[in-house]
Formats: sequence, C-alpha cells, structure tokens
Amino acid sequence: MYINNFMYKNEDIKTTIWLKNNGITEKQFNQADIWQLQAQKTAHNLLKNKAHLLTDEQIHKLMTFSQLMLNSKQRQSITKRMTYEVMNIGAKIRRKGFMANKSR
Repeated sequence: MYINNFMYKNEDIKTTIWLKNNGITEKQFNQADIWQLQAQKTAHNLLKNKAHLLTDEQIHKLMTFSQLMLNSKQRQSITKRMTYEVMNIGAKIRRKGFMANKSR
C-alpha cells in the first residue's frame, strides 16, 4: 500500500509541475474548459519562449487572455472566438519559426 501511495504522490507532483510549467493552475485545470486550457498553454508558452517573434498587438492580446484566465469570474466571459485568436497567433508564430529555420 505504501508503494502505491508513494507512486500516486509522485505522479501528482509531476502533474502539478507540468501544469505550472505550462501556465495552468490546478484550480484552472479543474474548472476551465479544455479549449480555454489549450489556449492558456499556447499563450503562456508564446509569451515565455517566443515573445521576440510577437508584435505589440499580439502580446497585448495574449496578456489580456492570460489575465482573464486568472480570474474565475472573468474566465466565464472568455468566448471560443477569443481562444481561436490565441491559437491562431500560435500557429502563425510556429509557421514563422519554421520558415526561419527552413531558410537557414
């Protein structure tokens, strides 16, 4: 029983670390819709790792979205259109990065 309990705790710690590294809290994970979580992960990773490729307008949209995700009451006002905008920015940056690597 102890071994199984240890394994579950170890997996919980790994899950919590993965969520944190992707800009998602455990509370958000339990309350938000999957499309909101996908967009939050994209926004967090773009702002953290690809900010140099973003325009000021894109940075503003991503930061606004991230701020809305932090507050559970404001999170309810997030529409699918807003999440699609975030995901589209992510796709655009991936294409830009691919083209930059391809031309090298």
